[in-house]
Amino acid sequence: MTPQPKKKRGILTGIFLVDPWRKLLALGLGFASWYYVSTKITNTKVLQFRVVPVAVEAPEYRTSALNVPVPEGFVLWSVNGVPLEKNPKVRILFRGPHNRMQKITEFLRIAVLPDKLAKLSGDNMQVEIKAEDLTIPADPGLNDLIQGIVGPDGRTPAPLILEFENYLKNQPLHLVKGETALVGSTPPEGYETDPDNGIWFTPGQVELSGPGKVINGEILNRTSSNRPRLLEDFHLHPDARVRRSPTGGFEVVAHLGIRSIWIEKGVTMTPPQVEAHLPLRRVPSVINIPSLRIPVEFSGPGAQNWKVVKDTHPDRPVVVYVYNKNYWWRVINEVTLPSRGNKEDKVAQKRWVINNVRLLVNVSYLDPKKPGEQSAFIHWVILPYEKDVLFDPADIKVEIRESDRVPVIWSPPAETPAKGTGG
Repeated sequence: MTPQPKKKRGILTGIFLVDPWRKLLALGLGFASWYYVSTKITNTKVLQFRVVPVAVEAPEYRTSALNVPVPEGFVLWSVNGVPLEKNPKVRILFRGPHNRMQKITEFLRIAVLPDKLAKLSGDNMQVEIKAEDLTIPADPGLNDLIQGIVGPDGRTPAPLILEFENYLKNQPLHLVKGETALVGSTPPEGYETDPDNGIWFTPGQVELSGPGKVINGEILNRTSSNRPRLLEDFHLHPDARVRRSPTGGFEVVAHLGIRSIWIEKGVTMTPPQVEAHLPLRRVPSVINIPSLRIPVEFSGPGAQNWKVVKDTHPDRPVVVYVYNKNYWWRVINEVTLPSRGNKEDKVAQKRWVINNVRLLVNVSYLDPKKPGEQSAFIHWVILPYEKDVLFDPADIKVEIRESDRVPVIWSPPAETPAKGTGG
């Protein structure tokens, strides 16, 4: 009888069944070696963390940071002489067994124990922090791995010096035009900035809160010309919306907050934004009419008895200042639709002035008993415009050149003839 060949064992069967005791012994030795390395071999890490202030009450600890719970009424001013606005960082030394050190990463939340800062006062504004003053709030069991705060050489432990400053609230500051800078030189079409009036603000006073060294030392005790501006830049552009000013003129308004350089120093402003008003004045189109005789009219008691001295009312140069081009082109052409061509029509311009402008003489200032001619002051007026065209009297200004007076003479009323008697 031919012997049957032995069946081959599977690979997995060979692994676990062939010499199993030796394999278990090797596995046990491997685990023991790993456990020994993880628990007995010490690792060291030096990690860098940014320093951030947090509130003492219900602190929200930030990751990748050394959190400093600042008591109310104080503000963290500097870390080892580096101002907080420059984002100081600190290096912390950790040492411990390999298995526990795996939890130590640059994403930890580290914090100063609040009790260490409880004795801050006006006479004690510096606090020295050592390794035993630090905690890992999310896992206090790792606190013993914090071995020291590393000095400038990157190796030697050193204390951390935290300097604090009083926090001032609601300090009043009157705003002046130098608190913002005008950026851009092109106002909306038809307007220009008014050099006689600077930017003004509503409200005219704000309240500032922040570190005392900044509020008093850098803002309140310095003039606006000797310190950086408080407010953001005022950006002027051709598409800015022009509106009527409370003072009766025109203006562009911007809403400005406090500049970032002060925010970085811990300063806040109430209200958080103010209205900045930039006064504008309208730029007219100038129309020159070299020679035109404007009708003279008299007003006042006895006006009908005065007249201009013959041959003394000359043609005068007339200048028309137009602040609303669209209106001007419409009225001189007597149309109600917007103009398209905007071509100058000299005849229409003169016709409009003759029909709508008058030189007035108020006879109340004249003496009818004075013989001969008198020099009367004249002023121009635009007659009420009754056609169906929107008209703002401020849109047009007329200036009569060469003389503001005209010779006039009293012309007594004609006597009424007496009734005849019958003979």
